[in-house]
Amino acid sequence: ATIAANRSVKVASAFCESNTLIGKILAMVAENRDVKGILHEVLGVDGCHLSVRSAMTYCRRNEVVSFFTLSKRALAAAGDIIIGYQLKNDPSDLRLNPPDKHVAHVWNAD
Repeated sequence: ATIAANRSVKVASAFCESNTLIGKILAMVAENRDVKGILHEVLGVDGCHLSVRSAMTYCRRNEVVSFFTLSKRALAAAGDIIIGYQLKNDPSDLRLNPPDKHVAHVWNAD
């Protein structure tokens, strides 16, 4: 019902519901019941999404806070989970799950 109710997945040409896929899903859930919640989130009607937002969504311009603090604010304010950041002056420098989460940075829109 989860897959059939998700319009995006249902009409996606790259998605193919098969006995093998269903069998693998059932095996994952049988092995670990917590997986059911994850699969429901990913394949469910509401699904999940990834958004790119400015740090200014969660802090003031030129505020000095750590990634950890920014993450806590995002979760408390909007239920968002921050997975990383990208420096605006160097778009090639994408930092996913940064190791230095406790180090304070100056966050600004420039």
